[in-house]
Amino acid sequence: MDKPFTDEEFREKINLCLNSLEDFQSLKISKKKIQILHKNKLHNTNGPAVIYKNGREEWYFEGKRHREDGPAVDSENIKIWYKKGLRHRENDPALIKDNLKVWYERGLKHRTSPLPAVEYYIENEKVSRAEWWNHGILEQTKDDEIEIIYENDLVKSIKTKETYTEFEEEKVSYLSDKTGRFWFKDDKLHRDEDDQPAAIFYNDVVVWYQYGLKHRTNGPAMEFSDGTEKWYSWNKLHRTDGPAITRPNGDNEWYENGKFIKCSSKIRRIKKWFKEESSLGFDIGLALFAIAFIIFYVFYILSLK
Repeated sequence: MDKPFTDEEFREKINLCLNSLEDFQSLKISKKKIQILHKNKLHNTNGPAVIYKNGREEWYFEGKRHREDGPAVDSENIKIWYKKGLRHRENDPALIKDNLKVWYERGLKHRTSPLPAVEYYIENEKVSRAEWWNHGILEQTKDDEIEIIYENDLVKSIKTKETYTEFEEEKVSYLSDKTGRFWFKDDKLHRDEDDQPAAIFYNDVVVWYQYGLKHRTNGPAMEFSDGTEKWYSWNKLHRTDGPAITRPNGDNEWYENGKFIKCSSKIRRIKKWFKEESSLGFDIGLALFAIAFIIFYVFYILSLK
């Protein structure tokens, strides 16, 4: 249970909020909680926007739970991390409560394989139940007693009553920043597991890499949000059973080993149009030059008389 504030401590919290209140902020006070608002939305950039008498504190930014440097919901029995209203935390559980830890990414239960996104603990810090989630989709559940063994902050092995899985020690890293999520092997973009992309950008562009090169065996190596797809083989546009670049409007292009083969009739028509237009433009320009020259010559002859 949370440790509640005494009446004196709660009054001190109220005075502290009053003294730190910005001109554009307002304060709501009741017997159970203090609320700091801006334009009728919970908002405070200097601390929690809601303080409960029972000891719980919550951080808000423009009406959404949000905190950059810690849990946005903070109390003795539960801590939850939020970014812009979504449960989210980089590389650590976004929800910690009693014997429960849950990993979230942008509001969805998720944790990079091979680690579970939900861990229920029993005594001795052993996991009694684990759930593997991939961007909000439950993929696997284990109810056995599970032991996750770490070495140098990397998972060395996962042990249950029935199975033991050991992971080879290799230079594999994962990066998540404001542009997207990226998987590396030996400092090169690379991902092996189940035909998964090595680069997922937040603008919905997805790219498959092998050892730093765009490559995918059974599908496009680049997928764009507008539906465009590109097939690559070891960093070269390549496809033998169809166009290597497909677009929703039908403007497709064929490549093999990086060499252009052909394009759809629509693209050919566009290219032909540009060629005709450029040729026509050249002819018109030549005619105008000839007319200008004749006029200049006539004026020159007349000036000699």
